[in-house]
Amino acid sequence: MSLACDTRDMRTPILFLAACGSHAAVEPDAQSDAHASDAATALTVIASGQRHPGDLAVDRSRVYWIEMDGKAVSAAPLAGGTPVTLASGLKGPHAIVVSGDELYWTDPAANDVLHMPSGGGTATSFVTASLPWDITADAAAIYFADPGTGNGNVERVATTGGTPTPLASAQWPFALALDAANIYYTDQAGSVMRASLAGGTPLPLATGQMKPWGIAVDATRVYWTDNMAGTVNAVPLAGGVTTVLATNQSLPKDIAVDGANVYWFDFGTATIMKVSLAGGTPQVVADHQYIETGLVVDAGYLYWCNSIAGTVLRLAL
Repeated sequence: MSLACDTRDMRTPILFLAACGSHAAVEPDAQSDAHASDAATALTVIASGQRHPGDLAVDRSRVYWIEMDGKAVSAAPLAGGTPVTLASGLKGPHAIVVSGDELYWTDPAANDVLHMPSGGGTATSFVTASLPWDITADAAAIYFADPGTGNGNVERVATTGGTPTPLASAQWPFALALDAANIYYTDQAGSVMRASLAGGTPLPLATGQMKPWGIAVDATRVYWTDNMAGTVNAVPLAGGVTTVLATNQSLPKDIAVDGANVYWFDFGTATIMKVSLAGGTPQVVADHQYIETGLVVDAGYLYWCNSIAGTVLRLAL
């Protein structure tokens, strides 16, 4: 039996990937890269002409991104410049992270997590997995979600290599966020979870969610989007009362946070939004965007890829 692809239907990763492919796109009007002249003056087009760019990562000098149609990993200087292809001929790269001088990315079509030097070199398999999805890292290890068919794990592997250690099992992990003590993840079964990097039983921080999607963390709270409920939410790191920061959003997806605001991509309206950490009225940061996956805040800038326009962008905050 074949599945009909409807990109408005944000289902499980397995079904969405099977029906639509890893580079499924919708058709918002994605010809503009900023919503107003004041935003445009702060916007840098780092790269253009890319083949459906998706997730991205940033280090001290460059931005790295997945080319989903090109099945490649590319890079360019933070302020823009000539893009270089670091790895090509991949099966279906999805999410990317940089740790030190090494790049890591998931390739669910190849059942693999791959790595290579961030300056260039040969891409090789780092660890195999059933369906490696999102990925994050610190100096000592990489962490990836392997949702499998709904009975999956959050795995840890030292950057030196070795056997993966499950930090959470029998879960449906989707998106990951990391601090010095814990990894946080959205569970597609309807929860926002916390697992200690030292091991132990994962703790639910919020339950009864309709479709928890993107996740981010700062020094005091965990933030997430509920894709089906149309909300942006926060809860203390230790758990407690959930604060709803935004409502009436249209399929909110990826999320990022800095010291002042929470940012998210609103899929249904093709806009990047923000709201103060203290709450208030959400504001448009950029419209006519389409982000496949990935929204990064780093050193006073917001980075994303407009997958339909084929651009990699940086906005001064």
